[in-house]
Amino acid sequence: YRAEFRGREMLARRQQRINYILDWLKRVGRTYSTFIVITNQVLEAPIGFTTIKVPAGGNIIAHASTHRFLLKKAGDVWRLEVLDSPRLPRGKAALFMITDYGVEDAA
Repeated sequence: YRAEFRGREMLARRQQRINYILDWLKRVGRTYSTFIVITNQVLEAPIGFTTIKVPAGGNIIAHASTHRFLLKKAGDVWRLEVLDSPRLPRGKAALFMITDYGVEDAA
């Protein structure tokens, strides 16, 4: 949607469209008792003399999500870190690898 709805003048329309899709996905998940996984692009935003990583979808995706995680990859090991969750402490992390046998614990 960032490519389709460019510029600040299209921000409200883009956010409304994203909100509609997220609401629809949540209803599908409740109807069929299944989990919905939403991924989001991360951008580097300049703050002073440094940069921080921020989600491209803005707050609309954060508010629609129950649990938010950050995935990082270092070599063959993935790190899944809790950003926001009603049940898990912020900063809690799990290390895992994706191998020919599936997902394996890397701790």
